[in-house]
Amino acid sequence: MYEHRRSYIHHLGKIDVTMDEYPCPIERMSEVILMWGECRLCHKHTPVTRMSDESWRYSFGKYLETTFYSDTLAPRACVCPHDIHRDYVRCFALRNMVVKFEYSAFRIWSIATPTTPLYFNMEVSIRLKEEEARELRKRLDDYYASLASRLEAFPLELVFDERVDECKNALNLLAARAATEQIYFQQTLEQTLRNSHPADTLVIAVVYVALQDKVVEWNLHFSELVQSFIQLDASSRAITAAKRVMSSESLSGSDIGHAKGAPPLASEPKTDALEIIDELHSAAHHHDYVPSDTG
Repeated sequence: MYEHRRSYIHHLGKIDVTMDEYPCPIERMSEVILMWGECRLCHKHTPVTRMSDESWRYSFGKYLETTFYSDTLAPRACVCPHDIHRDYVRCFALRNMVVKFEYSAFRIWSIATPTTPLYFNMEVSIRLKEEEARELRKRLDDYYASLASRLEAFPLELVFDERVDECKNALNLLAARAATEQIYFQQTLEQTLRNSHPADTLVIAVVYVALQDKVVEWNLHFSELVQSFIQLDASSRAITAAKRVMSSESLSGSDIGHAKGAPPLASEPKTDALEIIDELHSAAHHHDYVPSDTG
């Protein structure tokens, strides 16, 4: 309790109990409990007296109850006409410490719970859901169009001759996979909209979560393409990056966006395989760069 405050709230009031250091008001009586009162209105004090055995045996709960429910009661010492329970700070001292009880009026409010059914404007929710669905359709088309253009622009001239056919087959498989996935997500979105409540705006988050996983998966596919078919040493990659003359916008998870209530989609790694493809493609067409024979 030292340097802390404890509050008892009941009925229409509050009692704050604090403890602090305080020199003994009567010399050589620090080992007995002394008590007095200090009026907060007129700043007068009641005489310091020793706590009697009867007061010591008084119930603490009953002591608090009399403060909360008692009528106006003036101090017995007649130092002022103010209420001993409500207007006084009552002090109890022992061993150079003091405990103070201070009453203050406290208005207690009842808790008003909402009605069991919650009401909201369905027209607003329906409009928001339609807007999010329309935006997601556009971003789906833009994202998979970007994947198709990346695959089509893959720099085959930088692939070793003996692996060109293998690389073309891998690109064709990925292009077919991207087209299938685009149709799948379009159908999934429409089915989700049909099977959900018209005002349920959070259901679209399911499509965003699935698409996020695909964004991460496609980043890995492009990284594997670069590592498998285009092998450049560190110096060659640095030269290629320095000679890049055109930059193209790459759609990643952050471009897809995220729905309200859905987690943001994953962004591409700092060393972006899509950007590497741009760099290699640009350098090959503008600077006649050829792949290195070293791994």
